[in-house]
Amino acid sequence: VIAELNDEQVQCLSGGPVLCALSQTINPEAGGIGGTGGSTGGRYSERARAALRAAMTQEGPTLVQSFWHSLMAQRDLLVSHTAIINGFTENKGGLKLLGYLLDTSHTQLLQLTQYLVLVASAAHPYSELLPDVDQLFRPKGHRLMADQLPLAFHLCRPGLPPYGVLPSDDEKDRQTTVAKLGEAVKPFLPGQSEEALDGLSLNFYLTFWRLSLYDIYVPCDSYKKQIASMEREMVEMQGAADGRATAATPNPTKQTIKRAKKEIHRLREHIDKLRVEETLQLENHHRVLERLRRECGGWWKQEVGNEQATVALVKWMLAQRVMLSVQDALFCAHFVKLLVTLHPPGFQLLDFYNVATTLLMVLVQCCTESEARWFGVFLRDIM
Repeated sequence: VIAELNDEQVQCLSGGPVLCALSQTINPEAGGIGGTGGSTGGRYSERARAALRAAMTQEGPTLVQSFWHSLMAQRDLLVSHTAIINGFTENKGGLKLLGYLLDTSHTQLLQLTQYLVLVASAAHPYSELLPDVDQLFRPKGHRLMADQLPLAFHLCRPGLPPYGVLPSDDEKDRQTTVAKLGEAVKPFLPGQSEEALDGLSLNFYLTFWRLSLYDIYVPCDSYKKQIASMEREMVEMQGAADGRATAATPNPTKQTIKRAKKEIHRLREHIDKLRVEETLQLENHHRVLERLRRECGGWWKQEVGNEQATVALVKWMLAQRVMLSVQDALFCAHFVKLLVTLHPPGFQLLDFYNVATTLLMVLVQCCTESEARWFGVFLRDIM
């Protein structure tokens, strides 16, 4: 998780891990910012990541789950403990410090989850680290606070079965994980019933929280720009690789020629990976859209007024996710655009803008600096 990203880097967050890493000048092989590149640095970083994951999971997923629980508990104390809040607000400038601590705690939770997703593999899937759905939404027998519900979804989402699977393969999925997820979230709804969603189906609610930015938007322009940039680098380095004098290497040597050839080879590999990644994301996106088109007809219950359902859409879904992270802010913006494209029966864009303007703008008055930045990303992309 990087706090300051330019507009192009923010858009690249919609892509796969290779695009995200390259756009932030992170070497995918090295696994860090400003990586040295080359096979040696990649091997060392791979070993380091594997060693850290092995240490964290040596006794099973207990340690990772304790980290998650501790960070969520710390975040909860900062927003709900009366003594802490009063202590900060009574001192001049204390409220800003409280917001900074909340942002820091929240970012640490995002970073931990991002790292665990990054180091996951077929042999060690991310889902192995997750507690049972009931335990995730009721840690140590206690019900989560309402504002922790989006965080619980954030933790479990990478471990859920892919949304864009074939209907036959999804049958078992519906009867197990997703069904348990639906039962786990009902206590958070008033009356412990999907009727509290005021005209929206529980399936629509779960679909919103289950989908990721990767599923609903493919940044094709970002892929093209990144590939074009790397192709230009290859052209610029070709002279040095051929042993010709260039502005960067006026006196080419065997070492500079060898280094240039290795760099061209590395760039070519990254271009190939980007093209494969874009193809896979497009295929997943098409499968997701096909399923959404099949199911969107049942998202709105026509017997309930559209305005009530629109309020529920903003209250129970967008308002709770839009300030969770920059990726979630982008997700909310593209999800609204997706609703316009799908045009499910019951959705009215004008009603949505009227309700969203009224309800979402209230959040600006009680948000931290990071949350305000993420909300700005949402507003910019949705307009």
